[in-house]
Amino acid sequence: MRPSLPKFVARAVAVAIVAGAVCATMADAATMAEIKGWLATTTSVVRTSPPPGVRPDRQTVYVSVVGANVEGSIDPAEALKGYLKNNQQVMIAPIESGGSGAVFDALLFTRFGGRTRFVGIIPSPNGHLDVAFANGAIVVRTPIYKAGDANCCPSAFHWERDTLRGVKLIKLKEYDTRH
Repeated sequence: MRPSLPKFVARAVAVAIVAGAVCATMADAATMAEIKGWLATTTSVVRTSPPPGVRPDRQTVYVSVVGANVEGSIDPAEALKGYLKNNQQVMIAPIESGGSGAVFDALLFTRFGGRTRFVGIIPSPNGHLDVAFANGAIVVRTPIYKAGDANCCPSAFHWERDTLRGVKLIKLKEYDTRH
């Protein structure tokens, strides 16, 4: 007799497997050359040196966003490129904060009008931002913490399904789920 997982664990594993399969078929990782190319198309995001005490990594690019309190490193292996339902190409570059919150922001780029354009920042007020492609949309998951929640274990998640119309991010749907 096989041991069985509790229902909530089995469901979470099934969702992760399905989500991974959908994301793997809908998105590809970026290369360092692609990341540098995306960054070269905008003056809103600048390549900078890490702050004192942070050791630079040759596999990442350290950036800051002009006019925003957003900075950190971009790992091309974590960046995604994919297509929306309308066949518009989208590139997402999560910014690793270097702290326990991991990713608080991601840069969003698109190919529109024959060229790469910076759309803006996808934020998470609580860190632990997850962004993926699924069924021709951008899927964003952010944690919702209640008093007493550990950093690893939020009480719930906020989900969004987004798309682009040109260079404007449009929210299609949002909802919360219990963890």
